[in-house]
Amino acid sequence: KLAHEDRAELHITDMHAKLKITPAQEELWDNVAEAMRDNAKVMDSLTQARLDHAKDMTAVDDLKSYGEITEAHADGIRKLTPAFAALYAGMSDAQKQEADTLFRHGDHARGGPKHGHKKQQDK
Repeated sequence: KLAHEDRAELHITDMHAKLKITPAQEELWDNVAEAMRDNAKVMDSLTQARLDHAKDMTAVDDLKSYGEITEAHADGIRKLTPAFAALYAGMSDAQKQEADTLFRHGDHARGGPKHGHKKQQDK
């Protein structure tokens, strides 16, 4: 299973190609990519901590951990939104249409269509 950071890199590359980012848009795109990378690092750290302590967490610890991950995910979206909005404002109509389609189908910075955080089950 790919870590958040690995998936973020794949999404960054994929989105850059699908959105046909122009040389003039690269600086704004870099801000989007940086936000995606930062968000992925935070999520990797929190999910790893959750996995490291999964066997000895109480139900309350489990809820707190999941809450931290959920809050980090929401914070990440809040940080990504202005960076993406700045890029989107300067996109061509065709680029905007592609971005709208990508986001509508879940294939974007939030981690794609499947971005839940399942607890590793004891085997």
